[in-house]
Amino acid sequence: MAQVNFIPNDPLTVNGPPMRRIQAPLMPTGNAARVAVQPSAPGGLFTPHTQEFDFWQVQTSLIRGLRTWRNLQGSYLPRWFGNRQTLAVLTNAGDDLNAFYDRDSLQFFSHTFGGKTVHSGESEDIAIHELGHAILDAVRPDFFEVPFVEAGAVHEAFGDCWAVLTSLQDAGIRRALLQLSPDLGSHQFVAQLAEELGDAIRREFGAQHVEPGALRRALNTFRWADPATLPANAPAAQLSREVHSFSRVFTGCFYDTIRNIFKAGSHTSTGLRRASLTAGRLLLAALQTVPATARLFEGVGRRMLQADITDNASANAAHIRAAFSAHGITLGAP
Repeated sequence: MAQVNFIPNDPLTVNGPPMRRIQAPLMPTGNAARVAVQPSAPGGLFTPHTQEFDFWQVQTSLIRGLRTWRNLQGSYLPRWFGNRQTLAVLTNAGDDLNAFYDRDSLQFFSHTFGGKTVHSGESEDIAIHELGHAILDAVRPDFFEVPFVEAGAVHEAFGDCWAVLTSLQDAGIRRALLQLSPDLGSHQFVAQLAEELGDAIRREFGAQHVEPGALRRALNTFRWADPATLPANAPAAQLSREVHSFSRVFTGCFYDTIRNIFKAGSHTSTGLRRASLTAGRLLLAALQTVPATARLFEGVGRRMLQADITDNASANAAHIRAAFSAHGITLGAP
């Protein structure tokens, strides 16, 4: 089996694992959703910013994201939206600082500014974020269509949460993370999402458009407010009703849920993986049953409490409540 180069997390990760030489991972087979990344390339130790590297970087990231579902649910996601087994992926869809999911495909872009080229697909954070959209759309296609701000924000938050969960399945990432932040309570590369894309947007459009050191931060202090009372857009330091901005409230709730469960358990790499799996399973259980209403953040939190009653005898209820409360959401009875 061929070896390939792979950048875990993001090309501008600070104090995280560097580029690795790994065995080319295998795509899921059988009754499993899979991706078709184009243009394809043979295995080999390619350098970043080449077509061949982008193929293996995106494909490896997406396989890791699909394995996160398997780790949480025991088997692979069976189908994408529309009962399709294969989702098309374009590694370089044009000139832009962007990436997106449109139900037919995942698309990643590249852009050069000031002599520096950024390929959005070379960030595992971004690749997994877009995969998260596809996964949530397969599970809850109604979220893609309802007009509520919180439905769109949950979609954006789920992509960031899936990126965090996927990072925490990697033992090398967990070891580096715990050396930097033993209680996950300080800013570090796992909680800082899409650092390279954030840097490119900052350089080209100004620092007000992104958070310090990243496009968005999972570790944050944003508190829920009625979206109708928020501005349509605002600098990154403030909350707005634009779905990427507002999503940070829910992402913060989920990240703090992982933190709280971890702090109450074993403070080891294994304990951190266990905490991430516990929180991830509760999140998926909630998302699969919660009604699509205007107050979706609170609804998901309550369903997480209900899932914890069913699966864990309420062992994590206080951790979930505290996480949501820290972001201005009081969870009543599940």
